[in-house]
Amino acid sequence: MRAPGRSAGNGVQLPLQRSDADNACIFVGVRLTRGREERGEILAEIVAGGYQMADLSDDEMAKLHVRYVVGGRPSKPLR
Repeated sequence: MRAPGRSAGNGVQLPLQRSDADNACIFVGVRLTRGREERGEILAEIVAGGYQMADLSDDEMAKLHVRYVVGGRPSKPLR
């Protein structure tokens, strides 16, 4: 499974949590190379694909979750 227009080599993480037989909640972490412009493009692709989403880009707890539970250690030590 890939995020729209992204390869697995771009840091995409897709842990799956089933809500019921027809729905699932997916927490996605993406390593951006072009910042906010790229973020906007990805979010637009997700919405255009008919998916509901919540952008947690500014949520510190979500970032920590991706770093430690899903994606490993940060490149710089956290304060």
